[in-house]
Amino acid sequence: MILLASLLIPLDHAAAVVCTSSKSTFVGNGTIGSLNAVYTVESFTTVVAGCTWAVPSNVTKVDALIIGGGGGGGTWVAGGGGAGGMMDTTSISVTPNANISITVGSGGSGATRSVLSSISSTAATNGGASSFGTYSVDGGGYGGSWSDAAGQNGGSGGGGTGSTAQGNTTNSLYGNNGGTGNSDGAYSYPSGGGGGAGGVGLNGQSNISGLGKSGDGGPGRASTITGTSVIYAGGGGAGCHGNTTPSCVVGQGGSGGGGTGDMWISSTHQTSRGGNGLDNSGSGGGGGGGPNSTAFNPSYYYGGNGGSGVVVIRYISDLKLNSSLGTGSITSTSTTYRTSTQMNVNAPVNGKVTFLQFGKRIPGCQNLTATSGATVTCNWKPSFHGQIPITLNYYQTGLSGIFKTANFTFSTVKRANSR
Repeated sequence: MILLASLLIPLDHAAAVVCTSSKSTFVGNGTIGSLNAVYTVESFTTVVAGCTWAVPSNVTKVDALIIGGGGGGGTWVAGGGGAGGMMDTTSISVTPNANISITVGSGGSGATRSVLSSISSTAATNGGASSFGTYSVDGGGYGGSWSDAAGQNGGSGGGGTGSTAQGNTTNSLYGNNGGTGNSDGAYSYPSGGGGGAGGVGLNGQSNISGLGKSGDGGPGRASTITGTSVIYAGGGGAGCHGNTTPSCVVGQGGSGGGGTGDMWISSTHQTSRGGNGLDNSGSGGGGGGGPNSTAFNPSYYYGGNGGSGVVVIRYISDLKLNSSLGTGSITSTSTTYRTSTQMNVNAPVNGKVTFLQFGKRIPGCQNLTATSGATVTCNWKPSFHGQIPITLNYYQTGLSGIFKTANFTFSTVKRANSR
């Protein structure tokens, strides 16, 4: 869900760490981004708490994608970890040159279970929260581990097991609940998948074509903030016991990077390890499987780690302005002497536009209102023959000075009925 954000107050002027980002650009096509707007995209992928980003001097609005870290998968017949909360929002007001605090949440740790004194049993953990200024989402809840721990609440909830409940989302705008577990031992105790940003984790089920079926992680959700459609924040798939007849099918990770669940099979291996969620996607870790007995030494089982979160922002840094005649695209750069001609420019941002010929303002084409997504039109009658240089000055609302200047040249020809 895309929400219109409210005013953002710049924060954290005293923070010592400057955020590091990777940058890219793309030109909006009207479907992804405003038509002819040149966007700079900054992706913050390093796990950090409270670094600061300096707003460029010509930027008053940003779009932001904020995803918390994915929850860790449980172990020992376990639920999948929930995805981090995913906020994809537009038109956040910012102040040029201000500093804004950014936090990128870490992925939660998968649980470890062992009856061996040499290997410590550890609980899974939730993913870390991510934020941009005052906008924040929770990390994903970790998956349940049989009788040890229930699936936890988070950005999306962790999956449950046969003996423990699933976790729920802390905000349904940004995530979904985990799936429930199933206590049917005849079908290897299928567990619940972790919730994803795009849907709930699936429940564990008995006797699906003669097998137990652990829940798949909930699907992730697509964002086009980078200029292309990318899916993020899939839930972790659930594990199951394994080594029973009939046995089970483990849960697959949700689209967007969720880790796959695992099960214990004595004939092939004596450990179970859920898959890790994809880093910088906020996806949940997969749940592990296996028994819990010294009879199966070495008896140790791991849940997958959740993927780290990410913060991505984009803003209009330039305008790709093309001259045009009439109401369509460029078919000619020629115009006719003393004949009314339209010069049209697409408006990616709100502001004012002034057209000049030979450096002088064209009457009726001064301080024309530019509305984002609309077309600015100058009705012009060339009063010179030959090559006429046209200048367009674009002033963005909220900024002082010219945001963009574009220069074009039209060749003016004689009228067909001229004497």
